[in-house]
Amino acid sequence: ILTRENLGWELRGTLSTVKNNVVSLGGIEPFGTITRTREGAPVGSFHTYVVKRVDEANNLAIVSDTLEFIGNVLPGWESTLTSTVNFLHNFTLYAQLDMRGDVLKRDFSSDFRDRQFRNSPQWAYREDPSYMSADERIRRFGPFQTESGQSITFSQVNGMYITDASYKRLREVSLTYSAPREVASMLRARSATFTFAGRNLKT
Repeated sequence: ILTRENLGWELRGTLSTVKNNVVSLGGIEPFGTITRTREGAPVGSFHTYVVKRVDEANNLAIVSDTLEFIGNVLPGWESTLTSTVNFLHNFTLYAQLDMRGDVLKRDFSSDFRDRQFRNSPQWAYREDPSYMSADERIRRFGPFQTESGQSITFSQVNGMYITDASYKRLREVSLTYSAPREVASMLRARSATFTFAGRNLKT
C-alpha cells in the first residue's frame, strides 16, 4: 500500500466461504436431533423446536410442530487480515485480525446446569420475577406445547442453548526491533532482533 524511505505498509487479507445443502438422502429418513441432517438444509446443522409465542396467562410456550433449521455448525465464512508496518529502518509493527461468521455453537455448560444438575442461577431463581421475567422463564423452562397441541419436554426445545459463535479476534500484535550490526556484535552475534508480542488480545 505504501513504500517510502523510512516507512512501508503492507496489508493482506483472505476470505473463504462454505455453503452446503443436502439435495437428497436417497430415501433415508432425516437423522439427528439438535445437529440434524435432512434434505433442504446444511449437513449436521442445528435444528430445534422453535418458540413461536408465549402464553403467560396459561403459563405455556407454543413451539413449532417440527424441528426447524436455526443455523450452521460450520462457519459460513472466515477471514484473516494482516498489517505489517516497517518504519525507521529497524522497526516492524505487525497485527493480525481473524474473523468468522454465520455460525452457531451449543452452550453445553448452561444446558447441563439447567437440565441435568439444576444448579444454575436461572433454575434456582426461575420463580423470582425480580431475577427472571415470566416470559423468559417460560421460554427457557416451559411447559411447551406444539402449535398442533402436542406436549413436549423442555429437553426438546434448545434455542436458549444455541448461541452465536461469530467473532472478530485480534489474534496477534508484535513490535520487532532489528538491531544494527554494531549492536549485534556487542552480543557476539552477526544479527539480532528483539520482539515484543501479544496474542489473543481481544475478541
